[in-house]
Amino acid sequence: MTELNDRMCGKMCITCRYDKNIEIFLRDLVSYTIKKYHDEIDISNLKSIELIDSAEIDLKTDGRTCEEGTKIILTSRLFDKLPEYNIKTLEDNKVFMTIVNTLFHEMGHVTDWAKYPNIYNCASNLEEDKRNGIPSLFWLEYLAEKRSCSQIDHTDYCNSFVTTNWRLTKACLYDYFDSTNFVYLNKHLPYFIARKENNNNSKMYLEKIKNQILVNYIIELEEELKVLENQLPFDDVDRLSYLYEIMNKYFKKFNIKWVY
Repeated sequence: MTELNDRMCGKMCITCRYDKNIEIFLRDLVSYTIKKYHDEIDISNLKSIELIDSAEIDLKTDGRTCEEGTKIILTSRLFDKLPEYNIKTLEDNKVFMTIVNTLFHEMGHVTDWAKYPNIYNCASNLEEDKRNGIPSLFWLEYLAEKRSCSQIDHTDYCNSFVTTNWRLTKACLYDYFDSTNFVYLNKHLPYFIARKENNNNSKMYLEKIKNQILVNYIIELEEELKVLENQLPFDDVDRLSYLYEIMNKYFKKFNIKWVY
């Protein structure tokens, strides 16, 4: 490791409680990711990274940033698919690079959490304040994904998104892994928009979507995201108000009802 890696990793608690051998690999993985992307991230506030067993705790995600941007949780779903735990022989492995990309994405959240604490606070409390929380979460996920998505090929993801039958009938913050759920759609859209732009096939992907209302929704979101990007950096939640208005407009167009 470089001296920079030593300093950064030395400040963190890096753990895998269910397998100490994998914990050694996790430490190497963190060092590898920092070395690869240190020019694009600021993780001075990051205190801990923990890998948890997906069989014990199902978080429905490969990574999550929490505790006000001081902790990253990774789940073992992708780690369990690796043929071995040796970085030197894994650098061309697609699963390994996806894990690195996930960690880079989450380190991007750590970086942005320090820069935009007001917006992250709103995103963390969206159940209490949907008007500010929902567009805040959307914007922050887009920023993090825009930073990290160029590192791996997301063609399969984009094709999966455009072939999903988004029959939207409800909005639900709980148990929402369902293509009829407007909240679930908006969980995916920051990723889809960033990834299709990176693939340079934006028009082609939109042409594959059969629901024209959804196409129009994506186009309006993209236009506003470009406006917001041109205003960076900012930590003013009020600037995301028009993003919310677009979401609310299409909430009504899809004729959706909130389910509590």
